[in-house]
Amino acid sequence: MATPEYYNACAGSNGGGVPVNDWGYQEAQDGNAYAGIATYSNDGVSEYREYIEVKLLELLSVGVTYHWCLWVSLLDSTELASNNIGVSLTNSSLISSFSQSVLNTIVYGNNDEVITENIEWTKIGGSFIANGGESHLTIGNFYSDVNTDIVQVQSNTLNGQSAYYYIDNVYLGKSPCRESNIEIPNVFTPNNDGVNDYFFTTDSGIKDKTIRILNRWGNLIFEGKDNDTWDGQFNNAECNEGIYFYSIEYFNIEQNTKEQKTGFIQLIR
Repeated sequence: MATPEYYNACAGSNGGGVPVNDWGYQEAQDGNAYAGIATYSNDGVSEYREYIEVKLLELLSVGVTYHWCLWVSLLDSTELASNNIGVSLTNSSLISSFSQSVLNTIVYGNNDEVITENIEWTKIGGSFIANGGESHLTIGNFYSDVNTDIVQVQSNTLNGQSAYYYIDNVYLGKSPCRESNIEIPNVFTPNNDGVNDYFFTTDSGIKDKTIRILNRWGNLIFEGKDNDTWDGQFNNAECNEGIYFYSIEYFNIEQNTKEQKTGFIQLIR
């Protein structure tokens, strides 16, 4: 009887679209889709909850430490924010089409902070030791109304007196959750003064990186791997000052995806 939602860019701006939908605007944290659940409601139904669940690709192993993380964003048109967005792992499905109340289960991980951010995505996560045999992951608020903290963030909205969150990019695995990041400078000065003489990126959570630098005519003048740096030369000759184009391809370890960033770098001597 509870009604979690699934949003996808293929819906356009109708109903459950991405980034525009009936309830607000939010780009996907990853890909083209996300889910949405109510974690609390004060609209006449006590202990109302919505959950999303997935069957795991393999059973969890006894005594092994697993890490979980996911990204959440508060709905634009909801009046409340809550804490207690957490995860449960069970040996069978918890979801019933007749349920709209708090699920009675063991909580493997939980976020105690009230999340009020509705523009950016907020990452939450933790770790646990598996009992072994867990086959299903369920996400939602597993605590009662009296044990859930609520903050009023606005009033007179479409979604009313509810706390509702978009959920995206869920991870569960033996490796720690790692937020990938790549910092790319937009200026460098290869004048041999020992300061900012090389073009390179500062990375975390990525691997198999390839950097390509092209001039204004699209000619490749540098290609490097991983920690390689460009010294502003081509065929052992100094390149002219000006704007150059970069293309950086890499593997995002957390997302398990290949990604690319492109842009411009200014060379100043």
